Amino acid sequence: MLNTNRKTVNGIGFLGVGPYPRKTRSHRAWTGMIARCYNKKVQERQPTYKGCSVCVEWHNYQIFAKWYEENYVEGYHLDKDLRIPGNKIYSPDTCKFASSKENIKGTKPKSYVFINPQGFTVSIYNLREFCRTNNLRAGHMSSVHSGKAKFHKKWTKAPT
Repeated sequence: MLNTNRKTVNGIGFLGVGPYPRKTRSHRAWTGMIARCYNKKVQERQPTYKGCSVCVEWHNYQIFAKWYEENYVEGYHLDKDLRIPGNKIYSPDTCKFASSKENIKGTKPKSYVFINPQGFTVSIYNLREFCRTNNLRAGHMSSVHSGKAKFHKKWTKAPT
């Protein structure tokens, strides 16, 4: 028998008792949110999530899923810091669903310099937006920039 109160997601999250099943859009959002806040490997790849947390009531998937289903907007993403800039807590009072465009506005873009597959130097101000419009993965490009990867789709880091 399944123990619905056992903390099976990063030692924090538990399924709880209720009508919301696993393997759904809300469940993927919930596990991703908890991983961003409590999984050290995720935080190594995305250090902006260090120090983030999930409110205690959302440790229970059933409570999160109810809020998620009542507030979800098709094609939008869960966001914790558009209502309160710099916020580090996922909760019903701080979260909302945002479009990709709205979410990008909330980020603090940095400058990057890469060599494209044709050998030209390309300066990029907002990596996420650039990657979205050029069919690249921002995480992979970030790894190239930091030196963790040598290339992504033949893009390399420009010498400094």
